[in-house]
Parts: sequence; structure tokens; C-alpha cells
Amino acid sequence: MKSRTSTIQIIKTVTHFLFSILLIWFVSDQADAQPLRQLASNCGIRIGAVGDQSQDADYLNTLKREFNIVVNENALKMSSVKGSENGAYNFTGPDRLLALAEANSMKMRGHAILWYQGMPQWVKDKQWTRETLLAYLKTYIQTVVGRYKGRIEEWDVANEFIKDGGSGQLRDATQDVVWMKYIGEAVLDSAFKWVHQVDPKAKLFYNDYAWENANAKTTGVFNLLKRLQERGVPIHGAGFQCHLDHNELPSMTSAFATQMDQNIKKLGTMGLQVSFTEIDMRMVLPGTEAKYKEQAETYKNLLQLAINNKTIVKSVLMWGFTDKHSWIPAFIKGSGDALIFKADYSPKPAYFAWQETLQKSCGTIIPKGPYSGTPITIPGTIEAENYDLGGQGISFSDFEPANLGGEYRNDGVDIVKYAQGTSIGHTANGEWLEYTVNVTKSDKYNFSFLYSAALPNGILSILVDGQNFLSNITLNNTAGWNDYKTLSRSGNLTAGKHIIRLRVENFGFNVDKIIVTKSVINQVDEQFQKGSVQVYPNPSIDGQFNLSENKSWNILNLQGGLVKSGNGSYIDLSNEISGIYLLMIDGIQYRIIK
Repeated sequence: MKSRTSTIQIIKTVTHFLFSILLIWFVSDQADAQPLRQLASNCGIRIGAVGDQSQDADYLNTLKREFNIVVNENALKMSSVKGSENGAYNFTGPDRLLALAEANSMKMRGHAILWYQGMPQWVKDKQWTRETLLAYLKTYIQTVVGRYKGRIEEWDVANEFIKDGGSGQLRDATQDVVWMKYIGEAVLDSAFKWVHQVDPKAKLFYNDYAWENANAKTTGVFNLLKRLQERGVPIHGAGFQCHLDHNELPSMTSAFATQMDQNIKKLGTMGLQVSFTEIDMRMVLPGTEAKYKEQAETYKNLLQLAINNKTIVKSVLMWGFTDKHSWIPAFIKGSGDALIFKADYSPKPAYFAWQETLQKSCGTIIPKGPYSGTPITIPGTIEAENYDLGGQGISFSDFEPANLGGEYRNDGVDIVKYAQGTSIGHTANGEWLEYTVNVTKSDKYNFSFLYSAALPNGILSILVDGQNFLSNITLNNTAGWNDYKTLSRSGNLTAGKHIIRLRVENFGFNVDKIIVTKSVINQVDEQFQKGSVQVYPNPSIDGQFNLSENKSWNILNLQGGLVKSGNGSYIDLSNEISGIYLLMIDGIQYRIIK
């Protein structure tokens, strides 16, 4: 009897082992077929995770396969970077993760500059004055943010400054918050301002937990964000940490989902981006099939909220991705299994829920084009409706499956023609419009953008034949969607047929047309291009000129009379009559035309 039982047990064990191997092979094969980063890119969002464990080979391989944005869990906190007062800064962890990101076409978040935890003990123990602590913070920001200038996409400048519970007030000195003890709320103004000064292109965030739905803390965070904006603090976004229970979002119609959706939209109306920054969904152990199913539903609904609001939500990150490396068990006793991969790196139902949600919501978008008909002539005008009226450059990429077109077409591009004559191609982050052009002569050309923007810091880039031509063109907010301004940039184009792509890098603006003219009037003006300063546009339709750097300048009429003087990179002749003027910079005379 004993021998027979042992044999049966061996058969059961071997069968179970073989089934597990086949299941893992099948699951892994499915995961490899459509990694999350590929599907998320179709939605115009970034999907990512903590990367501190990237020296674990399995972790590293999964990280590179599945995600396109990473963040340090601890290595960029002050306690890790400046652990002792007189010791050197430690950038080993952040440097390693950034190198990994850049080698694998990933973006990186910086977490975090200001936090009441993650602080070196020496900072807590030291006796500061307001001035000495601010001086230390400024040096710290200049050193850390300066090291990664232009390479870190988003920074959590301030983390968890609002109390838990029902007060909605700021944390204070009684909670061992050094920043509040010596400086107060003004520390936020200084930190955001200094980070922005060091890296103007980085998106700066306030980050906190337990404010995703409607509660007193949520009100406190919104009030803080409003105060910061009213004081002119350069803040670009807010982070929902999303440390949730495994069943906290049971449906898209639940109170939690409805309130979170409202909060996201409210932040959007404030001109702020949103990132989901530290997602995990803990459960009381042991995990069961029913709990994993509920967890998958919560993961799915959270991602759906991001997709439904993807003009506002740009990044979705988990605080880890495998239960092998998670903070939950050590900090919340009896809980765990909070992430989408098991400790052996096999995907859970939550992984497949994300994969399915991305696939259904966005699919694989195949851009239309390329167009091979009559190209737009340069110099000339590139208009939103050029490709729409049966004419030129018919190529685009639109992430919105629901877009059935506007006034002119029904093949995926939303075109709206407004009463004032503007025709707008609505695009979201990462989408693009593409035009075929014919440049009549190799020359330097000025691109004047007629645009409107209701949100700050819209960013447009232009590629020519797949190569960067004009990058990170910031289109600051105007008085509203119907208030149009002109902004100009210039660059060299060679004669012949080219593909010009207008790519949206950050949402919140409309471009009606781009007027392309020669930047240099004739050979007399060629000398201007040899100096350290360039002027654009030249000629200018509205009399507004830009210089490529700040300079002292004088404007003279052709008779030598002084018309205007100034210092900076902006010249406004809109109130002067049309004609030729003389621009004096560093004792050299150039002609500009209004």
C-alpha cells in the first residue's frame, strides 16, 4: 500500500511539474509576443516600473522587454545621494539606471527631491536656520538635477507633504519634517523654482498617496496645488501613487473610479499632467484565485482610467513589477502579492488584464501614407487641411480608435474647421501629421507657426526625412483655443523632395498653419548668419522678431534715426509702419523687414 501511494504521488508530481513548465512556456510566449511597452505606445502613454533591482538578470530582462519608463525606488532619495554631510554625492544607482534606460529607449523619472522621509539622519539632526537650510537645498538641487539635465523626463520635486486623516493640512515640524520646521510651505516654491532653473525642459510634479478619490486629503492636495499655481510656481503635474487594495476598483462605475476620473479631469483643467507613479495592489495573504481575479479587475480599471484620460495621464508606473522585489510584505504585515508578476516572474492575471486592455483600447495603429502625389512647395504654407482636401502629404498617425474624422474625412484624423477660418488637426501626445514638400532651393528657412493653446507648455517637434529638424518647440498657452499667436523657428533645408513630420510631444495646442519663408533676404544679409546671433522670422508678417540669444539692440530707420532700443531676445515692431529697418547688434548693422 505504501509503495503504491508513493508511485501515485510521484506521477502526480511529475505531471504537475510538466504542466507547470508548459504553462510557463505558454504564458511567457504570450508575454513576449505583445509586451506592454509596445501596446502602451499605441495608446500614447508610457508604462513603467521601479528599476533598482536591474542587477538581477531576470528582473533586467523583464524590465527591458515590458516597460518604456523607469524610476529609482530609493537610489535618488536624499538619504542615498547625500548620506553624510561631508561625504561625496553618490550617483551609482541613478547613473546605472539612466544608462539602462537610454540604451533601451526608455524614459526616466526622478524620485524625489523633497520628502519628510528618505532623509539623511545628519539633515534631521543638524541645527539649521532658514537661510542655511535653503542654501543647502539649492546646492543639492543644482548638483543632482544639474547632473541629469535634459535626461530625466519627470521629477517628483515634492513628495507627501499633506497629512493623512481628515485635516487636509500640511505636515508640520511635529512630524519630523525638517523642511516645515525651518522654512514652511515656501520651501516648495524654492524647490520647484530651482529645479526649473536647472532643467527647464523637465516636467515637475507634486506626488502623494491616498488622494486618488474624494476625501479630505484630496481637498488638501488640490488646495496646495492651487496655491502653488497662484504664486507662479513652475509646476507641471501631479502624481497619484496608487497604493491600492486588490479589490479597490471593482468596476468603472464604482464610486472610487468615478471620483478618480473626476480628479484627473480637474487636474487637466488646471493645466497639469497626471502620472500614476507607484502602483501596487496588495492583498491579505495567502493569495487565492478569487483574489487574483479581483486584483486583475482593479489593475484593468486603473489602466482604463489612464487610457480614457490619456491627453492628461502621460505615465503609468508600478512600484516594482514582481512579488520577488516588493516593499509591501516588509511594511504591511500579512500582505503581499501586490504586483503583476509572481516571484518566479510568471505573469499573473493582472498582467494579462493590462495586455488585453491596451490591445482593445488602442490596438496596433498603422499610420496612413506615405503620399506620393503633388508635394507642397517650399517656400509656402503648410496648413492643417492640406492633406484633408484631397491634396498634399496624406500621412498621419492617430491613437484614437473612436476618431471617425471631422468635417472633411472619415479615415482617422479629427479635422475641425472653425468660423474664423482656422482648420485644426487634433492630435494627442505622440501622434503626428506628415507632409510631402518640395524645397525649391537649398537655403535657410523660417517656420512661422500660427497656433493657439489653452494649456501651458505644449511641445511640437519637426522631423525632416525621419531626422530631428526643429526639436522641443514650446507653444505657451494663449488666451484660449480661439486666440492665435505666431511663433517662429528657423533651419536649413536642401533642395528637393522631403517628408516633413509634425510630432506632438506634449498636448494642449492647435496649429492651423506653418508659413515657410526664406530667413535671409539677400546676400547683403548673409553676414548676419555668420555671427553668434540669428534673427527670425525675417521678414516678419506681424513685426515681431526673435533673436537666438539675449543681446542689447537698436532699431534704426533707413535714415539712421533711432526707432527703438532694447535688451533681450524679443523685438516688437508691430506698431511701426511696414518697411525695411536696420538692426544694430554688437556694432554690426543688419536689415530686417516688416
